[in-house]
Amino acid sequence: PAIIILDGSLCISMPKALTISSGLDALSHAFESIWNKNNNPIVDEISKIAIKKIKKYLPLVLADTNNLKYRKEMQMASFFAGIAMSKTKTAICHSISYPLTSLFGLSHGIACSLTLSEVSKLLVQKYETRCGVISEAMGCDNLNLEESILVFFKKMNYGKYLEPIKNATIDNSINFINPARAKNSLLEVNNNDAVNMVHSAISKFTS
Repeated sequence: PAIIILDGSLCISMPKALTISSGLDALSHAFESIWNKNNNPIVDEISKIAIKKIKKYLPLVLADTNNLKYRKEMQMASFFAGIAMSKTKTAICHSISYPLTSLFGLSHGIACSLTLSEVSKLLVQKYETRCGVISEAMGCDNLNLEESILVFFKKMNYGKYLEPIKNATIDNSINFINPARAKNSLLEVNNNDAVNMVHSAISKFTS
């Protein structure tokens, strides 16, 4: 677009479920722009801004949904994450998310953020520098990145939004690998890997 309008007052009426889903979709854009084959240094810097803002302001806006400052900060975070994602496109977490939404009705932002912690755990083992960019923005080191993500999500009672898939049958009969998204990912994931990550994430957030 040639012009964007960022007006926090337009978001005041958003319910909490839509607020957290939209915010975590933006977080997914920022994360996936960093661990992406199409990444560049400008994307890193823009994504870090988005991650820092989301980490700070998403819990705040969920606690005070009428706060205009928090809404504006989340709009800016989403804007920066959108710029980053427009340069790289999304990756494996979005690929995994699509069946969770189309088959089980899980909202998009909840679905694409579900496996962020699982992917980060695997990426730290091979791509320390890439993960270090995210860890810096999350205020932790690589060894604690997965736990930092889990704690952040649980702070917002993320698990309650997973109700549509909590007892769903999720197995290899579902295709989680969207080639257009998966090809952008630094982490190579097959369908069995994806199924295992989904199960692992659900258990961590709902147990």
